[in-house]
Amino acid sequence: MGIGKISGGVLALALAATSYAVPSYAEGTRADDALGVWVRTKKDWLVEFKMCEDNPELLCGEVVAGEGVDKGTGESVVGVQMLYNLARHARKDDRWVGTMYNPGDGNEYAGSVTVLRDGRIKMSGCMMKIMCRSEKWPRASEEAVAALYPAEEAAPDEGMDMSMDEAGGEMMEHGEDHMDHAEDMMSDMADDATDAAEDMAEEAEEAVTDN
Repeated sequence: MGIGKISGGVLALALAATSYAVPSYAEGTRADDALGVWVRTKKDWLVEFKMCEDNPELLCGEVVAGEGVDKGTGESVVGVQMLYNLARHARKDDRWVGTMYNPGDGNEYAGSVTVLRDGRIKMSGCMMKIMCRSEKWPRASEEAVAALYPAEEAAPDEGMDMSMDEAGGEMMEHGEDHMDHAEDMMSDMADDATDAAEDMAEEAEEAVTDN
């Protein structure tokens, strides 16, 4: 299915309406809920996670909409692969692990994608297990996905009219999203410390097992 063109205004409205609905985990594992389109709120990018074409057992991720330049190539970020062949975690059913690429700085990271119970995902990456960072992304709204993959061409003015009250509501929701992002930043240090401790414990356990 082809990727539709999205104007700046439509993309902004779609980003402001990101969904935090908690998905159902009745079938498969929680890791399966990583599939779909997500919003990297720090950059206002839409990133689609899907099973890799050359290996349907692994997870890949591609920027499908947004503004900006890939620092590694100097070209548009749209079409850049951010996830390369991530595999399911051996012990944790909510996580994928593998190599990530950040077009924002042009670097690769050993990282993970964790499906959170609030409906978001946590993107974590480290260089040499020292320089680590993480971000929490909400799932893209149905409007954003529909704009990316329109079932048919809409009328020129369809969906573009908005009352002042509606516009004000959208702005308030966007402001709340920024407040949530600030709170997330405050909790990320604690989350990263916990992840690091768990990883060290796992490595120690594997070392003992190997010996």
